[in-house]
Amino acid sequence: MKRYTKKEIEKCIQDIENPLTSILSSVDLLINKITNISQEEEEEVLTLVREEAKRVLAILENLKNHDGDIHLKNSDIIDLLDEPMYNPFAHGRAKILIIDDDGSIRRLLKMDLEKLGYEVYTAYSGKEGFEFIKEIDPDLIISDITIPEMNGIELYKKLITENIIIPFIFITTDGSIQQKIDSLRLGVDGYLTKPFSKEELIALMESLLVKAKRISQNIFIDALTKVYNRKFIEEKLSIKIEKAIELSKSFSLAMCDIDYFKKINDTYGHGAGDKVLTFLGHFFRSHLRDNDIVSRYGGEEFLIFLDGVGGDKAYTIMNRLKEQLSKEEINIGEGKKIRITISVGISSFPGKYHSFKEMVKAADDALYKAKTTGRNKVIIIQNLEKEDING
Repeated sequence: MKRYTKKEIEKCIQDIENPLTSILSSVDLLINKITNISQEEEEEVLTLVREEAKRVLAILENLKNHDGDIHLKNSDIIDLLDEPMYNPFAHGRAKILIIDDDGSIRRLLKMDLEKLGYEVYTAYSGKEGFEFIKEIDPDLIISDITIPEMNGIELYKKLITENIIIPFIFITTDGSIQQKIDSLRLGVDGYLTKPFSKEELIALMESLLVKAKRISQNIFIDALTKVYNRKFIEEKLSIKIEKAIELSKSFSLAMCDIDYFKKINDTYGHGAGDKVLTFLGHFFRSHLRDNDIVSRYGGEEFLIFLDGVGGDKAYTIMNRLKEQLSKEEINIGEGKKIRITISVGISSFPGKYHSFKEMVKAADDALYKAKTTGRNKVIIIQNLEKEDING
């Protein structure tokens, strides 16, 4: 009759906890019919329950001849059946990356979080997870500590070394206080021991996402215009553009400048100039899509990233905005209203430019030509040059 060491018993308990968590979460889905899961999803959950049950039976089979008592504390098994249902429309489309070598954990977390409205990606290993991080720039990462090809702690350290700051939660079967202390000392934002309550994970995620959004607003948002600032362009947008170029995804950059802005300041004062800038920031945000990015490049210049938009379409969009803006009246105070015009230079990818710096310079060159050839016009530099001559 084999006798198990304490360490072997703890390992068996950890091995059982993972599939039990999966089974309980699956049963939760089937009983509560959260957001009316489809028949295909229900079949997938039932298959998962069967697979996980087999895992538990296999582990218990190895313990048949053990003459000691193996038991899990009631507090270690969370009853998921009594959890409240979540409203998927109460959450934003934040991007969540889950890294775990346990396929059942990945599938269940992905299913649960997608039903709450999150955009979820999964990875098997630390190496695969790191590639995802560079590609999708997630808003939050949930990672097991014990994963292949680069464990969770090594992955987190690598992110810190490369100055990639993303809210990070460790999930692990190691419930030791020392492991938790060591992880928190690294600077990780959250630590949960498996099996954990779905409600606890979501509450932690939401608090971290809200905190990150507030920090981002303080660091990357221009206080006056409420659009992104130059720091965002250099640290975030530049990476997004380089990745789009690497993946051959089409996009355009539009550099916009207010015509005769100095004259506005000189005539009506800098307070009026600030009102014009504030108005223009709001105008761009309200007339462009959510996935387009508006930023203040400096002074009266704005840089707009048009996602998935090629040269001809970008020209049409910016020319339309230019025309609409010229008809708007801006209240600058004391009963005075003025109208403004803008000049726009556009560079697009694919084209002859192949880096963030080249794209910005090309858009700036096009803007310079628009300013020096009459203003209130849109010029696009691509392989050929197209100019709006109706301004």
